[in-house]
Amino acid sequence: MIGSNELFFFISFVGAFNSLLLGVYFIRRRTIPAYFFSLLLICLGIRTGKSVLLYFHPETPKIVLQVGLSACFFIGPALYYFLKSEIERVKSVPRTWAIVWLMLIIWIVGIGVVFPYQSYPLLWNGYIVFAIYSIWGVFLALSGLLLYGTFGEKLSLAERWYLFIFIGNLLIFLAYQAALVLPFRSIYISGAVTFSTLFYTLLVAFLVQKKKTDLFNFSAKQAPKKAESANSANLLGLLKSKMAEEKLYKNPTLKLSEVATAINIPAHQLSQLLNENLNKSFPEFVNEYRVEEACQMLFTHDHLSIDGIGHEVGFGSKSTFFAAFKKHKGVTPAVYRQAYAQMGTDL
Repeated sequence: MIGSNELFFFISFVGAFNSLLLGVYFIRRRTIPAYFFSLLLICLGIRTGKSVLLYFHPETPKIVLQVGLSACFFIGPALYYFLKSEIERVKSVPRTWAIVWLMLIIWIVGIGVVFPYQSYPLLWNGYIVFAIYSIWGVFLALSGLLLYGTFGEKLSLAERWYLFIFIGNLLIFLAYQAALVLPFRSIYISGAVTFSTLFYTLLVAFLVQKKKTDLFNFSAKQAPKKAESANSANLLGLLKSKMAEEKLYKNPTLKLSEVATAINIPAHQLSQLLNENLNKSFPEFVNEYRVEEACQMLFTHDHLSIDGIGHEVGFGSKSTFFAAFKKHKGVTPAVYRQAYAQMGTDL
């Protein structure tokens, strides 16, 4: 008769192993969101597999523990960039994303080479684990904010699955946090059991839906075919009219779903419209309006400080304002204002 320990081991380890297989399967989609989703599944599979091995076989080699924790480091970033690339219909990896990932890879690989788990177990189980979970937590929070800014009152099928994936990651994260602070050894395996349960739910849904419609279509397949030119032109005209006349961009907490509602289309369709026709993400589109308004105010509102102008046009912080302004105009707001003042003096 199979005991509870053997049952836990079977459920958890098979879930981790199948996660690796499904991760490899989704790589075949050859889209940016699919790559990030594959990475998410693979990292979760490695992390939970490490937990299962350590729980049932305490003599597990230290290199396995190091690999498991290193994979854990990428779970949060993989989740965030999967959701962001899927929602924004990203077709190629932006340079800023590549820089972030390069920094993450250099950090965890560098730590592993300079301070291997075999020689520094206390360091790994202390400061390094804290840093790993902190990164996971930060990107979980960013993912939550991303979804909050995207969802409207009624969620589409795709949005419900984004939410399911996010909540699943949150539950796994909380399970591992509980294992760190609670004195019960059995809590440690809860992360792997939670993941396996969620994974099997995901797998069953995938198999059931596969004959009807692809559960994970990943941008190119999930979105409807590119809107006809005339319809796109009409929607873009309505969008630009709303932005200019109602100055929606002045709202510093403006959401994709709010603008989509204003022109009566779903949020994912608005994201697709901007990406396919203007090659811009929603934040880039909105910031363009804010920067153009700021340029006018820098000329006409001498009594306002630069920070005040940034706030007036809808930027939530000085750093965001300066970064967006320099990206669109090539100079800072202060240099832009000085150039205008100098031009007036020369005249």
